[in-house]
Amino acid sequence: MLNSYLAFFIGIVFYGMAQADERVIPVHHNACAEAIRAGDFSKSLMLAEQQLKRNKFNHDALICKGRVLDQTAHYPQAIATLKIAVKQSATPMKRALALTLIGNIQKRIQNFAEALSTYQKSLAITQAEKETRFERISLNQIGEVQVELGQLAAALESYQAANKLSANAGERNDGYARIAALSSRLGLHEQAIEFQIKVLMAAESSSDFEQYINANLEMGRIYTMAGEYAKAEKILDKTLALTQEQKSQYWEAKTYYYLGLEKVARSELTESRNLMLKARDLSLSIGAQTLLDEINLALKPRE
Repeated sequence: MLNSYLAFFIGIVFYGMAQADERVIPVHHNACAEAIRAGDFSKSLMLAEQQLKRNKFNHDALICKGRVLDQTAHYPQAIATLKIAVKQSATPMKRALALTLIGNIQKRIQNFAEALSTYQKSLAITQAEKETRFERISLNQIGEVQVELGQLAAALESYQAANKLSANAGERNDGYARIAALSSRLGLHEQAIEFQIKVLMAAESSSDFEQYINANLEMGRIYTMAGEYAKAEKILDKTLALTQEQKSQYWEAKTYYYLGLEKVARSELTESRNLMLKARDLSLSIGAQTLLDEINLALKPRE
């Protein structure tokens, strides 16, 4: 059964994926979490320090302080604070919480080997406690770090194990997307296509335009990587028409870019350059800097 601390665990570890239930969180911790969400780090740190003056081993306050130090880029201090929280954890899941936060920081600062070890410790707790919801999240975090370490086959196993623990369609689709993308990188093209088709079918029934377009683009990319150029071009042309119909310049630019990549794979370099220049001009006009940088990198060898 999800107890009060596990509700809090959802809200602060996987920030943005779920929110803590304010009815079951101590008042001072509510205030700390709210201050962090509002970007008021001075206030949240003050609240944490007030609690720590009363009890320097207050677990909730240590978690709060660690989060603030993380958000303000004081990473060594954040990790040190959270390590104290690990030692002061009254329950296994509180310990898993602190470990996961440490792993998140280690991942952010690209200490991937350390992050992997930390996430694995958290995973062991979730498995021992039979908390499959958090076991799934830990497995995905481990997979992400394994990708960064170049351990792609191991990462695929982690994603597959996580997907077996999915509790709903949203979680399953997230798992399908991870498996499809990584299978493509590993050259497991049939498997990549199989799982991306599942993602696309789910996106087709969704009212989310961006989710649908992104699923189509990824389908086109996976077909391109598999050498199925006709299928790739067909789905990307369809996607381009949709983005133009919706007057979505960002997604139009990204579709031109993916079409350009498909032409590179076909060795049609002149057409590829023309498509990428369209993508670059659109990206520049709307200030889509991340996409623009990616396009410029693709164009650079030919300029």
